[in-house]
Amino acid sequence: MNLPRMALRLTCAWLVITLPAEAAERVPRSISLPQALKSALAANPRLTAAERDIGIAAGFKVQAGALPNPDISFELDNALGSGSYKGVRSAETTLQLSQLVELGGKREARLAVGEAGIGTAVWQRRATRLEVLSETAVAFIMVVSAQRRIEIFDEQISTLDHLIPLLQKRVQEGASSPAETARAQVAADLFRVDR
Repeated sequence: MNLPRMALRLTCAWLVITLPAEAAERVPRSISLPQALKSALAANPRLTAAERDIGIAAGFKVQAGALPNPDISFELDNALGSGSYKGVRSAETTLQLSQLVELGGKREARLAVGEAGIGTAVWQRRATRLEVLSETAVAFIMVVSAQRRIEIFDEQISTLDHLIPLLQKRVQEGASSPAETARAQVAADLFRVDR
């Protein structure tokens, strides 16, 4: 058998055995709402994308403020022909340089559009931030309410577990019906299922 393959298999087996044991030993840590909100803001990809959108809008503004590039062109006519146009002696050359001159506030209008794009991206990022905070707060409250619900069910199960022996004692003394003990047991089992 191949030695690297054997080493890989042994490493995988060791990880499969040890990682669940290490995870079980870890104590669950609690987190507060401000900590949850801070973590959500730090790790949310939508906020990263919104930041990039602001950068993109700023780039568009820079591009909008740039002046148009000048154009240069070169033409060579009546060259390399035959007869009197043989060679380049009778050639005509044209060198043309042109620059677009924008009139009517076109550049300022493009800059205003670029600035508005940045403003829109900033507001969109703020809205995304508020959405992330809202979603995190709702999820946090849902988790806390589920934890509290489990605590209440545990208290009720504990109370019913203490009540069942007392009811059984009353049944043995003849002061109560066995149906009451059965009802208490069913109620405790229902709380366990709902938990």
